[in-house]
Amino acid sequence: MPQTVLTHDEALNRFNSQHFLAMIGGKWCVVTDNRPDDRPAPVQFVPLREFVSSYDNEVVPVDGKLENAVRWINKQSEARRFRNGLRFDPCPTDSDRVRGQYNLFRGFKLQPDAAQPWPKIEHFLREVIAAGDPALYAWVLQWLAWLRRKPNQTCLALALRSTAKGTGKGTFAKLVQKLIGGEHFQTVHNGEHLTGKFNGCLENTLLAFVDEATWSGDKRAGSILKAMITEPYLTVESKYQNSKTVPNFVHILIASNAKWAVLMEIGDRRYVICEVSESFEQNHEYFGALRAEIEAGGAAGLLAHLMTLDLPEVMRKPVSYQSDHGAIRQLVQSLAPSEKWLYGCLKEGRTLASRDDLGWIEEVGRNDLYLDHLGEAQITSGHGFQLGREEFARLMEDVMGAKLVRSWASNGDHRPYVFRMPTLDAARTAAALYWKQPQMFAGLDDPLLH
Repeated sequence: MPQTVLTHDEALNRFNSQHFLAMIGGKWCVVTDNRPDDRPAPVQFVPLREFVSSYDNEVVPVDGKLENAVRWINKQSEARRFRNGLRFDPCPTDSDRVRGQYNLFRGFKLQPDAAQPWPKIEHFLREVIAAGDPALYAWVLQWLAWLRRKPNQTCLALALRSTAKGTGKGTFAKLVQKLIGGEHFQTVHNGEHLTGKFNGCLENTLLAFVDEATWSGDKRAGSILKAMITEPYLTVESKYQNSKTVPNFVHILIASNAKWAVLMEIGDRRYVICEVSESFEQNHEYFGALRAEIEAGGAAGLLAHLMTLDLPEVMRKPVSYQSDHGAIRQLVQSLAPSEKWLYGCLKEGRTLASRDDLGWIEEVGRNDLYLDHLGEAQITSGHGFQLGREEFARLMEDVMGAKLVRSWASNGDHRPYVFRMPTLDAARTAAALYWKQPQMFAGLDDPLLH
C-alpha cells in the first residue's frame, strides 16, 4: 500500500478529531469517538500497538526520515488528546471533569415540549399498558419519569406480559427508547447477554429491554437479574478484557408472551407486573396512529408532563401492586413442583388433586396424599421429581398447618398415619401468609392461574 506523507499538523488534527488515548484495563488504548446520534455502543477501543500497525501507510517526516504517524503522535503528549480513564455516568459532576475522565454518556437528545399533544400516548399507557388501572397507570408514568430524571439510580423492574402478540409491548419499548435515546438503550433477546459472562454492553446502558428472553427456570440467571435491579454496582466483562466493577445504572424492562415471564421467589418485591390489555391486539390502525404521534412530537409532550411529576422513593421499594394477579401468576409459575401441586389443591378446593369428586376433606391418609402429590408434581415438573415423606410432611405443616398424626381404632389398634387438615378457608389463609401474597386466592376464576 503506498504511503501517505502528512505534515505534523495534519497528522495531529486527523487523530484528535476522532481519537484519543486512554488507559483501559492496564493497557494503553486508542479510543475512537466518531459516533453519530442514536446509535448503540459506537465507541471503539483498540490497543495502541494494533492501532499503530493498522496505520503503517501514514507517515510524517522526522529528522529527515519518515516515521509512522501514530507512533509519532503518541510521543506528542502536549498536543494529542488524552483522557485519564473512561466512565459512564448519566449525572456527571464537576469533579469528574477535573479528573479528566471521558464520560461515555452523551446526554439526552429528546427535550420536553409542553406544546405538543399526546392523547394517543396517554390512552395507550392508561388503557393498554396499565389495563385501565388508574393506580398502575400513575406508577408507570412515575417509572418513565424516573428514567429521565434520576437515571443514575436504579428502580424496580417493569415487566409487560400478555399471551397474545401485537398488543403493544414492543411499542412501549420504542416509546421508552425515544425518551432516553437509542445509544444507551440495549435490546436483549438472549438472556445470556444480560446475565451471562460477556455482558460488557451493559457498562454504558441505561435501559435493558429484555424481549422474550427466557430464564424463568434458571435460578442462577434469576439471582443475577435480581442483583442487577437492586445492587449499586455491576460486574461487567467484555471479550479479551478483564472483568471490572462499575456503577450500576441499568434499568430493566421485560416483555414476554409466556405464562412464566420472571422468576419470582416468595416475598420478592423487585418487579411490577403489567398484564397488558389485549383489547387492541393486532390493531394496525390504532398502533400506526400511536407511533405517528410519538414521532411527531407526542413523546416530547409526554416528557414535559413527566418532568412535573413527584418521584417518591417507592420507585425503589416494594409497592402495593405486588398483590395483584400479575405478580401472583408469576409467583405460582415460579413455585417448586410440590408447592405448585399444593396451590392447585387449595385453589380447586380439593384435598387430592386427582380426585375432584371428593372435594376438601379434613382427614386423609398419608400415603394417599403423598402419592397424589408425587403424580401431580411429576406432571408439573416434567421429570421424575420426588420429595421425601418427611420433607412432604414439613411442607404440609409449614404452608397450611396440616398435622401428621396416627389414628386409633375403637379397640385401641393402630391405624395408618393421616393428615388432619384445617378447614379450606383456614388453609387458604395460612398458605397466603406463607407465600406472602394476601390476595393469593382472591382471583379463583382467573384462567391463567390454572
